[in-house]
Parts: sequence; C-alpha cells; structure tokens
Amino acid sequence: MGNKDHNFLNRVGRFWVLLLALSVLCIPLAACDKEKKESATADEFLKKERAKREEEKAAREGGTASAGETGGGETETATVIGGETAAGTPATPAAAGGEVAPGGGQDTATIAPEAAAAVIAPGAATPSTQPMEEVKLAEGMVRSGRYLAAIRKAKEALRKNEKHTPAMLTMSKAYYKLGKYEFASSICDIALEIRPNIGYCYSLKANIALKSKNDPLAMQHFKKTIKVEPSLGSAYINISALYLKAKNYKAAIPMLESARALLPNNPSVHLNLGAAFRGAGKLVEAQASLQKALSLNSNYADAYFNLGILFLDAPKFGQMDKLDQLNKAVEYFNQYKRIARKKADDDPVDQFIMDAQKAYQRETKSRANKAKRAARNKARDAAKAEKAAAKAVADKAAADKATADKAAADKAAADKAAADKPKEGGGTTDGAGGAGGEAGGAGGEAGGETKPAGDGASGGGGGATQPGS
Repeated sequence: MGNKDHNFLNRVGRFWVLLLALSVLCIPLAACDKEKKESATADEFLKKERAKREEEKAAREGGTASAGETGGGETETATVIGGETAAGTPATPAAAGGEVAPGGGQDTATIAPEAAAAVIAPGAATPSTQPMEEVKLAEGMVRSGRYLAAIRKAKEALRKNEKHTPAMLTMSKAYYKLGKYEFASSICDIALEIRPNIGYCYSLKANIALKSKNDPLAMQHFKKTIKVEPSLGSAYINISALYLKAKNYKAAIPMLESARALLPNNPSVHLNLGAAFRGAGKLVEAQASLQKALSLNSNYADAYFNLGILFLDAPKFGQMDKLDQLNKAVEYFNQYKRIARKKADDDPVDQFIMDAQKAYQRETKSRANKAKRAARNKARDAAKAEKAAAKAVADKAAADKATADKAAADKAAADKAAADKPKEGGGTTDGAGGAGGEAGGAGGEAGGETKPAGDGASGGGGGATQPGS
C-alpha cells in the first residue's frame, strides 16, 4: 500500500479517536447520561470501523481500492444549506468624536461570532454513502440551538460515510456554538486534510482566533478563506470589520464593496460600509449606505446608532442647520434605544444623547452671544459713525470759517493798500515842484548873465554889470 493511502487511514483513525473523545463529554450536565450511552455506542462503532479499515488496508495491499477512497473520488462543491450567512457587522456601536468604540470608528465594528455555515455539498460517492438527509437535519438543529442533537445526527451521517466533510463541518459548528473551540478546530483540521479548500474551516479558525483576541491570526485565516473560497461574502465582512477596528477605513472599503457585490441584500454589509465611509470622511456616502441598511431592515438598531453618530460628529452636514443636525442625531439615538431596549451596561447611547443635547445648548448659547456681540458692535459702529459725522460737520464748519476769515483778511489788506496808495503819490509831486523851482531859480541866475536887468533875479544881475556908485 502507498504512503498516501497509509497516511489517509491514519488521519481517518485520528478522526474517530477524536470523535470518541467528544462523545464522552457531558455538555451540558443534564445530558451526561445520554452522552455516556452514546460514548459506549461510539466505542463499539469505532471497533467495527477499525476492523473495516484493516480489511480495506489488506485489500489495497492486494492491489484493489475500496469505493470512495480513490484519489479523485470526491467532487464536492461549497454550498450553503438554509441560506445562512454571518453578520460581520459592528456588534457594538460606533463611538463619537472620531474614535472607534471599544470593541465602528471611529467606530469599532466588532466581528460577528462566526462566519457563514458553508456546508459542503455531497460528493461523488454512491447515494447510499451520502447521508444528505442527516446533514440537513443536523444543520437545522444547529440553527435552532439544539447543538448536542446536531452532533448526534452528524455522527449518524459519519457512520454512513466517514469521509463526508459536510457532516464534519456541521459537527464543528455545533461544538463551536457550545464553546468547545479546540474540538471544533480539530474536526476542521481533519476535514481540511480530506479537502483543503474548505473556506468555512478557515473562517471558523479565524473566529476562534478572535475569541483569544489574536486579530493578526484571525486576519490571516479570513484572507485564506477568500483565497480558497472567493464567493464566501461573510469573510469579506469580517476582514472589513478588523480593518475598521484598526481604523484602516480605506482598506475596509474595497473589502465591503466586494461583500456588497456578493451579498447585496445583507444589511450588515451596508452598515459596515457606512462606518467605513464615515471614517474616511465621505459623509454623504456614509449616510446613503446606512439608509440602505435600514431599507433592508427597518428595525436595524445598529444602523440607527451609526446614523446618530454620523450626525453628531459631522462638523457640517451639507446645508443642514447645525441645530437641526443635532436634533436629528438625538432622534436616531432614541430610535436605537426603542429598538434595542435591552442595552449593554457599557452602551454609550445615553452619554451620546447627553453630548448632543449639550452641543445643542452650546450652539444656542453661542448664537445668542454672537447676536449680542453683533448688536453691541452695531451700536458701537453706529455711535462711531455718528461721532465721525458730527466731527466731519464741525471740521467742515471750521474749514469754512477759516476760509472766510482768510478771505476777509485778504480783502481788508487789499482795501488798506488801495486807500494808502493816493497819499503816497501827492508828496512825490510836491517834492518834484520844489525841485523844479530850485531848478528855475538856478536857470534865472544863469539867464541874468546874458539878459538885461529886470525885476527879481534879473535886477541883481544888472547891478553886477553896472558901474559902481
């Protein structure tokens, strides 16, 4: 027998050992007796299976292969039974002030407890070895919370076909629901050895990592999920939720857009997309996504909460008045409270309502103070204007008076100059006349030398020429 067949038998053997260990667990205590009985049954069945595998081993060594264990025997494809999908939505509301709430940016969009129940469809083996009905019943039991019954039904399916991975996945999901994470992970490990490309198993491991607060490991498993099963929309939602938790809004948006393409009617996708848009500052897109979530689920409490945060935090929301914006935030918060009713002890909604109301009061007071300042400034400006106008009138009057006074002074000076001008002209004439008389006398004396003696100066002249007597 080849090493491959031998290793496979060892893996299947480990599975049944694990199954035996799980069957003796008493979860809860009320089911202890029943589980013990099942343990005995499983032990007996395990012995038979071991004997069966010994026969198969001997047959392989003789050159034959039993049905269902050939290398290419399985052609399983991933399908979802019951249409169940995970809600990788912000389980805790987004915080105000641009921060992500403890546990959607600004809000922390916390991760959903689990991914979709991606149950693998039956393989290519004969109908008698495909326990389809048992798996469907087990899935229904998981959905209704009957986890122990689901485990028992999955065991019945595995008795028909020990390699039936859908039964293994249903069992792992039931153990996950019961909080038995190690068992759930171990069963998935066995399923992955049979069929490596089971997205659900990686998604389950990611959620188990989240339980231990190992976000990097969870991210690694979620990315592996979409690599092997790109159509599993819940994995995109959970990846985006981890990005939102880390406030990496730009990285979250493309993940959510991929999820929206796969799950257009899932309100959780639109909720997380709204949170991512809000964190990236795209307020209009954020509102549109959150309103879309409400159109798909009118009682979606988290959508109302995130809308409240959106309107509370936005410095300015379009053309909306700030007071109307704050009233809208309170309205959304109250709708959240009406729907959620039972809030967690650390639910911040009441504090956010108080924050919105205080912001409203501050805005109202600020506007009143602003109006008072404006009125005071207006009165002061009016008084200044009046004073300036009065000063301008006074300055003009003073200027006019100065101009008039100068004109009067100039006129008086001109009049005086005009009055004084004739007196100065007469004195000059008299002087000229005197000078002329003197000139005339001098002329007379000169003339006496040549003229005959006569009266006055001429007589004297005559005497000078007469003989002395």
